[in-house]
Amino acid sequence: MIVRHRHPILRYRDYTCPRAGSPLAVRAPSVPDSYVVRYLLGRGNKLLDKTTIEIIP
Repeated sequence: MIVRHRHPILRYRDYTCPRAGSPLAVRAPSVPDSYVVRYLLGRGNKLLDKTTIEIIP
């Protein structure tokens, strides 16, 4: 999932389930800003990993 930087774990804009295959494709936001790509375990929404990305115009 991709969320704005510093948003709570359950606030998200777009996501892709891993069963969609590898590698996954996730649509990037159109608004320039700092975002976090989060990899969550579906049961309980446990955060497994995250990385920060910057969307630039």
